[in-house]
Amino acid sequence: MDMRHLTVLLMGIYVFSLTQGSGYKRVCYYTNWSQYRTDDSIKFFPANINASLCTHIIYAFANISAGGLKPDQWNDVLAKPNIGMYAKVNNLKVNNPDLKVLLAVGGWEMGTAPFIAVSTTREKRQNFISGTVQFLRQHDFDGLDYDWEFPDADSKSNFTALLKETNEKFESEAAATGKKKLILSAAVATGKWALEQGGYEVEEVSRSVDFINLMTYDFHELGPAQEKRLVPNAALFSGDGENDAMAPQNVDYAVKMWIEKGAQPN
Repeated sequence: MDMRHLTVLLMGIYVFSLTQGSGYKRVCYYTNWSQYRTDDSIKFFPANINASLCTHIIYAFANISAGGLKPDQWNDVLAKPNIGMYAKVNNLKVNNPDLKVLLAVGGWEMGTAPFIAVSTTREKRQNFISGTVQFLRQHDFDGLDYDWEFPDADSKSNFTALLKETNEKFESEAAATGKKKLILSAAVATGKWALEQGGYEVEEVSRSVDFINLMTYDFHELGPAQEKRLVPNAALFSGDGENDAMAPQNVDYAVKMWIEKGAQPN
């Protein structure tokens, strides 16, 4: 897959766009747990999304089963048409016909075990991917975002294979059905530790996906084990006086490191 364009920083996500002619991306994540915020004034539903602000909305998260994806929340999918959360987010395309809606699988709370369970052999990967394609089509999604948090040196080759075989399945399914190819993206770690400890085969990952979402946030946190000073959660650049441990904790360093490891911007 040719890699052509490096695109946008938006709300803590830096996006490498890797397909020819893909243009500028404003990738927005919608979380299915924001409906449960305790204060009614900050609860967030699909109806609260301004669809004109985004080129892509990624719905977080689905769960993993051996045979593909499954809903995470009770109202992701409902028996009555057009009232489940999946349907409500996809219906935003009425107001923005160019909008693409992807389904994310994974997240911090899921951890690594479910991904490892479906990726250790080709047979397991193929079974999972086939069911995933059916699930995405059934619920009118335009693609899939893998958010494996986080592969390590022992599982990185499985992650690479999962991405490669998913992309191949998306291509063959589109050719067989005449439907538009499903979009494939990956949300990846940006900490120096993530690449230095060998969690990603960056060049191979880049070849299999349409774009990469760098998780450029939580660089600095307050708490007993964290820093005791006020600093940006998603710093663009390093600050004055930062030590060797803190200096890499910014968007600029993260993007340059991914490029250095083989992600090719335009």
